[in-house]
Amino acid sequence: MAGVVLLFLLAFRRLATAPLALVPLGVGLALTLGFAALVLGALNSATSGFSALLVGLGIDFTIASYSQYVEARAAGRSTAAALGEVPTGVGPAIVLGALTTVGTFYAFLATRFTGLRQFGLLTGTGIVFMMVGALLVLPALIVFAERRAAPPRPPTWLDPAPLLEWAAAHERAVLIGAGALTAAAFVALSSLRFDEDPRNLRSPSKRGLVVQDRITAVFGQSFRNLTVRIDADDVPTVLERAQTLVVGLRSLAETGTIASVESIASLVPPRAEQERVLAWVTVHRALADTGRVAGVLRARLAAHGLAPSAFNPGLAALSEALRPTQPVSVEMWRGTPVQELVERSLRTSPHGAATAVTVMTRPGDWRRETPPKLEALVRSVPGAKLTGINLVARRLRVMGWQDAALAGGLGLVLVCTLLAWRFRRFVYVLTCLVPVVAGVVWALALMAVAGAPLNLLNVFVITMIIGISSDYAIYILQRRLEGAAMAELAQTARAVVLAALTTVVGFGTLITTHYPGLRSMGWMAASGVISAALAAVVVEPVVARRAGRGAKPDP
Repeated sequence: MAGVVLLFLLAFRRLATAPLALVPLGVGLALTLGFAALVLGALNSATSGFSALLVGLGIDFTIASYSQYVEARAAGRSTAAALGEVPTGVGPAIVLGALTTVGTFYAFLATRFTGLRQFGLLTGTGIVFMMVGALLVLPALIVFAERRAAPPRPPTWLDPAPLLEWAAAHERAVLIGAGALTAAAFVALSSLRFDEDPRNLRSPSKRGLVVQDRITAVFGQSFRNLTVRIDADDVPTVLERAQTLVVGLRSLAETGTIASVESIASLVPPRAEQERVLAWVTVHRALADTGRVAGVLRARLAAHGLAPSAFNPGLAALSEALRPTQPVSVEMWRGTPVQELVERSLRTSPHGAATAVTVMTRPGDWRRETPPKLEALVRSVPGAKLTGINLVARRLRVMGWQDAALAGGLGLVLVCTLLAWRFRRFVYVLTCLVPVVAGVVWALALMAVAGAPLNLLNVFVITMIIGISSDYAIYILQRRLEGAAMAELAQTARAVVLAALTTVVGFGTLITTHYPGLRSMGWMAASGVISAALAAVVVEPVVARRAGRGAKPDP
């Protein structure tokens, strides 16, 4: 908010204009937050950042309206006459620009992520409230603020007239240069990386992650454990299936595919295996000398720097453990400290029984996928299902890319539909798409050249760029079709440049965060908005002159 208002003051050189920027923004934000309270009831980590983006976008309507007013006042018109030109002049472009932006953000409603749907709903609805504030509240503020003095002429530091005049005098060079730049951008896209690892979206300095990495390095096991759930009609069947699975998992551990496995099968081994052990113990019962075994254990514990007395409860149970008389069962553990482990991994209900087998992976292995051999083994066991962070993350990655493509495509279709409805001619729709294509393609090419990857967060910025850049295109084309002279077109171009700067200030502040994911969103939004504004100011007027030659759209 502070950055946007500062830019507004620098652009119009008058302290009295501060309320002109603040009040419509405040009204729009208040209405949007009230809407959020009624519809959502609360904000979350995904939706709380909508206000910064809304400030950067909402000020565009105020800039466009006030620029039209200042231009009319500079031409000698009264306050009332100048205000009367706003709804008939830039007003249609503001409404159409708002609709295209709303359409692209509402495209997020088609995604499967609750946070994105809420973000799109709040931002899209907030754009409507911001437009209402600019068209209804701003005129009253202007009358109040300028009842004594007319607004001064805008400063020359933001005057794009020389650039427009140069582009008009070198149309062929502009078109060739823009085409060559776009072609080079498409070539650069071949080196664009896709980073699907969600860990790279978080701050690398987070202490929890540092400690986690140290622990995995010391113990040789990753925190990204996998879980196999096994269901059956009764406890004996579920135990049999778990024991069958564990045999295969131990083979995978021996080959290094996984680190280790934990399951109830360690507490209740297979019946056939237990009977073999019981037969061996019967034959070699003389070897089960409790005193000798306890002495060896105490010596080894002391040799490793441990206190043998701490293990007295376990050593006291050696006699019974070394002389089993019957197979181990689930019921055998009831009333013992082991009962808690059994109950944690075994569940019974009137519908059957279920157990969970934990599979530990090695540090650095299978961060984003699951071992194919493990998946095949789980499929071979009836009633077994594999789950875990890796599987969930893989599913989320697929959903993320699919929803990003859906939101971007749907947003583009909505923008093209609205443009066709307003301008009625296909050539004008293509003209408005010049900044859209430039904003997306040039921004992605800059990321590729800089070595910055496309990830699951900044990919959704593409849809935002489509909506924002279409606004700039509409303002320029509308003015061009009105037959505006170069000086008048320069005023609109100035408003577009100022709107782009405010959007960069509003959304680009994410560049300063410590989180790589949010920082990448800020960089992409800033580069896309700047690219779109440059194309709208320099390239689009040339394309519009070539396409329409000053013809006006159908009513």
